Amino acid sequence: MGGFWELLAARDVLEVAGIAVIFVASTWATVLAIVYLIRKARIVKVSKGGVDFSGKDITRKKTPHSTCIHGKDIVMVLKKQAEMINAIHEAKACIIPEQMKYAEGRGADLQGLMQKNFLHLLDEEIEAGNLVDLSILDHEDYRSFKLCLKAVYSDILDFVRIAFRENHYSEKDEKEFRIYVDNKVNEIIQKATDGLNDMYRGRLIQRSRVYKENQRIISEIREILSDVFWQARAVAHKAKDDCKKIEKDFEDYLDETIG
Repeated sequence: MGGFWELLAARDVLEVAGIAVIFVASTWATVLAIVYLIRKARIVKVSKGGVDFSGKDITRKKTPHSTCIHGKDIVMVLKKQAEMINAIHEAKACIIPEQMKYAEGRGADLQGLMQKNFLHLLDEEIEAGNLVDLSILDHEDYRSFKLCLKAVYSDILDFVRIAFRENHYSEKDEKEFRIYVDNKVNEIIQKATDGLNDMYRGRLIQRSRVYKENQRIISEIREILSDVFWQARAVAHKAKDDCKKIEKDFEDYLDETIG
């Protein structure tokens, strides 16, 4: 029995609990584990001679800082600091979702513009007597164009999302950002052009006519795409300002609390 107690003395409470679970089928092993836990807590003394209930008092001792008049202030400072960190994290985490929400809305505007532009080509065919007015929205070329546009739109959104993640818009000055936007708009237009070239196959309205018609509204297309990035920059700047204000409010709190 002495060897068993020496083994128990070499392990902490969690290890003993583990032993007790393993041997839960044995009442004697369970009793030994419980006794050891009591012994470990020093409620009683266990020795070869028996059990002594005159163990040490386990009443928790107060920390020497319990009577410190600044204890509550320290706790509040830590609480305020945690709130500040969380608020800054939330402000930064909202940047891309807010940017993408606006981008998606403007993307829908762009789709509508290009679909309207395509319908203009079909209107020309109606005027030429090649189409019946009632069939315009169900025309196979229009349905094909919409499907292609949807796929291109999805690719462009992915491209924009990556651009938002990789670039720190709030750190660019206006001149630098203007150059950046022009480059991104050119990339997007080229991606859209390549996508339509690869996917669109019209029987009545040829791709060359679609391209030429889109050039008629190219300034509007560029304006919409540019607006997406400039708005993203505004969102980034607002988040940066919000973070500065959060930090300033915390500094002011420290000045009032600590001095």
